[in-house]
Amino acid sequence: MRKLPVLLCLFFGCHAPAVQAKESPTMKDADKLFDKGQYDSALQKYEAIAKSPPDERLYTRATFRAIECETLLGQHEHALDRVRAAKLPSDTGLRGIVELGRLEMFRNVQSWYGFSEETEEGAQGSAKLSKAAAEREMESAAQALWKDREKLARDRGFVL
Repeated sequence: MRKLPVLLCLFFGCHAPAVQAKESPTMKDADKLFDKGQYDSALQKYEAIAKSPPDERLYTRATFRAIECETLLGQHEHALDRVRAAKLPSDTGLRGIVELGRLEMFRNVQSWYGFSEETEEGAQGSAKLSKAAAEREMESAAQALWKDREKLARDRGFVL
């Protein structure tokens, strides 16, 4: 759980477009609710923003804040379901953040609950994942990051 805020800091600190898009009033309201610890109310607003965002940066931000709300509310499997269902942005930096978020949520859920050796009958969403299926999804996210590593480094001014 401690690493999710680090990912959010990475998102806000490292991936700010040169011309910052104006925040929507709904996003500001959701952030205020979040800051007050009213995670249920904030989650509803973040979900609404993620359903019809004006751009992929706001979509990614709203999605991650919704994941953070669910994590803070103890809804870890819902948070994992959300990040697994998240659309991958076309922007390499945003896509990297989504993939890192997937890896982190899988690792968190694995450390909190573990995944069973076999698919759970009757379970819904991420709760029915087997250990092998979870490992395949984590490997896929890691491979996507590896594939984009050169562009991510170049966009940040690093040379590989």
